[in-house]
Amino acid sequence: MSETGISIDNIPITGINNTMNWSVEFTNKARKQKDKLPVRVREPLFQLVRDIQATGPVRGDWPNYSKLTDSEHHCHIKKGQPTYVVVWREDKG
Repeated sequence: MSETGISIDNIPITGINNTMNWSVEFTNKARKQKDKLPVRVREPLFQLVRDIQATGPVRGDWPNYSKLTDSEHHCHIKKGQPTYVVVWREDKG
């Protein structure tokens, strides 16, 4: 099975208050990868970004979500062949 990863970096923690929006920034590498994704994969990626902006980086409601480390997370935005996996990092600065 092949997997394709997209890295989303710099999701700063601005507080625990759920009314705050989170900032999502793509690394240069991720930005280039995102532009090459098929539409059927890009749409769930953008939905994931909107969910992170609205409610934070912990996405237990997404398929195969898991916390990789204290600050890194991942989930699958497309299963099957090929599988697309998004990895993102919280910037607690």
